[in-house]
Amino acid sequence: GDALIAELLRLSEHIPVLFSLSDKTDRSLYTDVLPDFTYLKTPELFEHRIESNPELAARDNDIWATHGEVVSRFFKSFESVYKYIKDFSRCLEDLRQGVYIQQTIEGLFLDEDGKQLLCECLYLYGVMLTLMDTLIDGQVRERLLIAYYRHQGQSSIQSIDEVCLLVKATGFSTATVDRSGWPKRPLNYPEEYFARLVRRLNIPSSVVHMMVAV
Repeated sequence: GDALIAELLRLSEHIPVLFSLSDKTDRSLYTDVLPDFTYLKTPELFEHRIESNPELAARDNDIWATHGEVVSRFFKSFESVYKYIKDFSRCLEDLRQGVYIQQTIEGLFLDEDGKQLLCECLYLYGVMLTLMDTLIDGQVRERLLIAYYRHQGQSSIQSIDEVCLLVKATGFSTATVDRSGWPKRPLNYPEEYFARLVRRLNIPSSVVHMMVAV
């Protein structure tokens, strides 16, 4: 967990500026070759548009040649966050199924060290999600993932649906503030964001409530 957090902090300082498309000129030149998750609705249309235009194809190749290494690092970091919560979910399921002799979830909550371990695991996951959404803009995350997906192929990504769910933009942005000057939060944020993979992986809400209560 700590290693993943450290990597997210390092990567947040090396986000390719181009992927934000914040500059008007960049938007006009690169929007077609740096799509967000809208790409997933009609990938054939996007690919045809790029392949049939030599200038777009050249820009596309140049982006990957220049940023492919760091894009791959971002993807591996996103995938590792997913694997972290997936492994946590599997551990809880094994405890429920009696895989570990004389160990249960309830028993761990009665043990000081066990209780601390479970709570810290979920806490670190929350820290990862918070850092991702605060330091790496949602649309930038989507463009990074789609860039990797397009150039490395779907077969290189296990659990693509879950990784997409993890990095999908939440609507939160530090650039948008409310009247008090604080970043404006979307409705039900961050609860809905935190619950995305928890629901997908069927982590019992009762276990989460037990962790919050201790």
